[in-house]
Amino acid sequence: MLDRGSRVPQFLHGISVETVLAFARRDYVPRRPLEGKAVLFRSTEGQGLDEPVVNVSKDPLLDWGNRVKGELLVVDTPGGHSSMIQEPYVDEIAKRLCMLIEQAIGPEVAV
Repeated sequence: MLDRGSRVPQFLHGISVETVLAFARRDYVPRRPLEGKAVLFRSTEGQGLDEPVVNVSKDPLLDWGNRVKGELLVVDTPGGHSSMIQEPYVDEIAKRLCMLIEQAIGPEVAV
């Protein structure tokens, strides 16, 4: 909605991460494989609904190996499946993502 310039309806304020993830899983339709490099941030701890998917999956790449035609970098991160993108764990993902972006773009070029 925000991408379309619309306001988020009041009834969606305060929606939990678990609910957002449930909708995302329900509505996700795999497209053709990604050509290029990709990063899989994989959670390493959590219980119940927050248990890391890798703990219950037969595939350590969580089916991303089939969705990427290229390099797939796996980054294990603290937190559970949904808590890894919440405080205090999201800071670690942000640091690692910034590092990966810096590596991808290389050193700054003086103009």
